[in-house]
Amino acid sequence: MSKIGGAVSRVWGVEQSAVDNTPKVSYVKGGELTVENHGGIEGIADKEIKFGNGIEIRGERLMIEWIEKDYAVIKGTVKEIDLK
Repeated sequence: MSKIGGAVSRVWGVEQSAVDNTPKVSYVKGGELTVENHGGIEGIADKEIKFGNGIEIRGERLMIEWIEKDYAVIKGTVKEIDLK
């Protein structure tokens, strides 16, 4: 995260991830996880998904339900999120 990105996000009233491509992970009850600014997929398996920005998701029956250039929706039982 950059200091400039933080200052701009405060002035504009938006999240920093919208300004400087900072990764953002959001979990929704029921087993849905969103990852913004993911940097692409480095690895995918039933129990682990690795993204190019260093984020690793571990759990059971993981699958990518939707993916775009900077946004991914993961379904399954999330047990661990590693933010490297």
